[in-house]
Amino acid sequence: MCHKAIFIKNRKMTLHEKNILLIMNTFILLYVSKLSVP
Repeated sequence: MCHKAIFIKNRKMTLHEKNILLIMNTFILLYVSKLSVP
């Protein structure tokens, strides 16, 4: 996953790819916030 992220950063991102990353980041934030709340 880390390698994939670097690969995406090194080339020009399309709008679709940016949207996918944004959605992934949102899900990660929601997941982390759920874990932190007892």
